[in-house]
Amino acid sequence: MQKSKEGTALFFNETELTGRVLTTNGEKQVFTYRGKAYAKSVTEFVADIDGTDFIDRVRDRICEMGHFAVLYTTHSYTRKRSENGDFFRIIVPLERPFLVEEHGGNPGVAARHWLSRYVGLSKVLGIEDLDLSAAKFVQMKYMPRRASSDAQFKHYMVAGRALSVEEMPVEENLLEFKVAGSTERTCRRQTGLQDGTIWTQLGKLMTCLNWAEKTGLIDRAPYIERPSKPAPNERYLNRQEIAQLLAVECAPHTKLAIRLMLSTAARVTAVLELTWDRVDFERGQVNLRTGEGQRKGRAIVPITESLRVALVEARKAALSDYVIEWAGGPVKSIKKGFRAAAVDAGLLDVSPHVLRHTAAVHMAEAGIAIEEIAQFLGHSDSRITASVYACYSPEHLRKAARALEFD
Repeated sequence: MQKSKEGTALFFNETELTGRVLTTNGEKQVFTYRGKAYAKSVTEFVADIDGTDFIDRVRDRICEMGHFAVLYTTHSYTRKRSENGDFFRIIVPLERPFLVEEHGGNPGVAARHWLSRYVGLSKVLGIEDLDLSAAKFVQMKYMPRRASSDAQFKHYMVAGRALSVEEMPVEENLLEFKVAGSTERTCRRQTGLQDGTIWTQLGKLMTCLNWAEKTGLIDRAPYIERPSKPAPNERYLNRQEIAQLLAVECAPHTKLAIRLMLSTAARVTAVLELTWDRVDFERGQVNLRTGEGQRKGRAIVPITESLRVALVEARKAALSDYVIEWAGGPVKSIKKGFRAAAVDAGLLDVSPHVLRHTAAVHMAEAGIAIEEIAQFLGHSDSRITASVYACYSPEHLRKAARALEFD
């Protein structure tokens, strides 16, 4: 139990017993497993609605269907409800438990079967946005409580018959069902962020929360729904487009940053953090690492001849320790400057990261070994590099193709 919840929890599934028994004040407490792998059955349909629907509308729909149900607003209802909807929970008991042994006997398979019926019933109820974390096999929900004694709330008990599993329609296309389980994801989309960025940001959040759970800072890491990881962006610049971009008249720091990204395959952050003490003209190397621990995609790479010329000129005019500088100080972002340069070059769909991708593609097309490209990109595992860039190599699958030469 979480002490902060101040109440008893309801369990909506049955799992295997661990065998551990604790006696407190003469009362025996039996422990069960919380992992999905030990699940045996589900006894209720439980749904959490977070501001995307109205409790009265769902209550009326359940009345029409004739099922017994309990609906109640959650403790955040008073301060969070809006014209878009209420914050509430729906509990619809099953006439007979959904048994794992009757659905393949495998908890993983049974969980997918349950999810398809869970979503199917949600659609019948008219719920379009739903927190799918409530569809998990192993669920523990705390009893309703009010934020304060005078807080507004709604509690309903709808008379009717129990719901049978067979009455829950099977939804085949789960990917099309809209999920509001991650309000973080929804909010980030509204700010204009793309799914790839959201996927990465929420992944970092999940890592932090899982660490907090392991170290005991929190009892349990919450479930976070992420969008599907998008396919890698395959856009890269050909040599003509590179020439167009480099020929654009723009601010010196933007032009030098573009040259650095193309010649070192560095991410824009690494370029903006680069200092002159890590540019070794004698050895002809640029050290993209900051010395602050492991940084993603940071390597020590050679200086090309064209880059050397640009760096020598920049060093003569330098007013700070940073290679990319403006008015004698470091530059935090070149987003606007880069965008303007790309537009002037007629490259409307190009971002700074495309330049890193471009560098890797041109190395692959030149027949450079994947292991060498991986080192240039700072990849710790060349298999990651191969999965993205092997197809650009002129020798990719060539040996396999030769085996298919038939007379």
